[in-house]
Amino acid sequence: MAENHTKDILLDLRSLLTCAICQEQLVSPRLLPCQHSFCLRCLRLLINSYSGDTDNPISCPSCRQVTFLMPSEAHLLPVDIKANQIAEIIKTHQSHLELERTVASDANASNVFDITASDSDLEDSSNSEQSVAELQWCEPSDEHIWDIDFMADGSVLCASSSNLRQLSSLEGCDMHLSFDTNSFQSPCSLAVSDGTIVIVDWDKGNNEGFLIILNRNNSDRWEMTKKRTQFQPNGVAITPTSDIIICGNDHIKDIDLLLCYDDAGDVNWCQTYPSDTLGPYIATDSANKIFISTPTKNSIDLYSTTGEHISKFQAEGVQEPRGLCFSSEHHLIIADQSNRKVSMFDATGALIEHLVDFPGLPNSVSLYEDRLLAVTDWQQKKLYMYELWK
Repeated sequence: MAENHTKDILLDLRSLLTCAICQEQLVSPRLLPCQHSFCLRCLRLLINSYSGDTDNPISCPSCRQVTFLMPSEAHLLPVDIKANQIAEIIKTHQSHLELERTVASDANASNVFDITASDSDLEDSSNSEQSVAELQWCEPSDEHIWDIDFMADGSVLCASSSNLRQLSSLEGCDMHLSFDTNSFQSPCSLAVSDGTIVIVDWDKGNNEGFLIILNRNNSDRWEMTKKRTQFQPNGVAITPTSDIIICGNDHIKDIDLLLCYDDAGDVNWCQTYPSDTLGPYIATDSANKIFISTPTKNSIDLYSTTGEHISKFQAEGVQEPRGLCFSSEHHLIIADQSNRKVSMFDATGALIEHLVDFPGLPNSVSLYEDRLLAVTDWQQKKLYMYELWK
């Protein structure tokens, strides 16, 4: 029957998508220079099996051609586009077969080709996802965690509904904060860069917002600068040139604001937008461009170094973008709350790889030296620490 012939073709195509290392369907396929394709995860494990931090001679498991790779370079290998295209063909034709089966069943056909038992053999490899991060620890919180960022020593600074916490990156235990926290009402976002901590705070009772800048002096003590804002601050980021970017809302004027402050807390520029334009999640790239995610619109907006809107895009497969951060290689990491995933994308929103299948609702994310990934769980009030595979 024609259906049987189609099934055989699809199974032949599927055989082209088998990784020679794990003997499973390719996941995030990457090409070696010899043009043989393997799972990104498998290549990481292969490279890590060789010692040293310099270029290592890696033999292709299929043809034994030698390639020199560093342990952290696997994800830089080119994506096997043809493998993804084959996976898409399989997915399309499988859908057609399922539709034909349904129609034939409704018509009480007696000789219907049944693919139910082999559906798993024809799954789309592009949707077969594996985490590339290993959970290190999980720490509960008494309050919702609004935002997080890594300190220079790898510890995590957390802004929750009424306080700040600093947690050790090794075990998640509380560390002593070396600055006074009595000045904070409800810290809603924070950013850390070198010897500077920036926090935006909201005093709901008095309807007042504050920008708080902590700078470490030569005596290794924190000096605080506190400036009142005329609006409710929502998100904050620090650019590579030490400018402070804040997004917020003026409820009286019913507008959103995007502002740039210098390290003394003085305004450099201010852009206004219609209310509900700017989401609360903000990050800046190495070129000082500003990225803001708006979960309700399933979009990420890109702004210039002077706060002018450049473009809007949707990250591939993302349904509810929330927390954002960048890797050292300028890749954008997004917490997708609806899909319960944390994934890595290029600057255009094209998917590079899924990092974490999250157990709860991922909200804020932060990355430390491309090695440690911190993710907050909004629903369960927890902080998760992952170590990324290299």
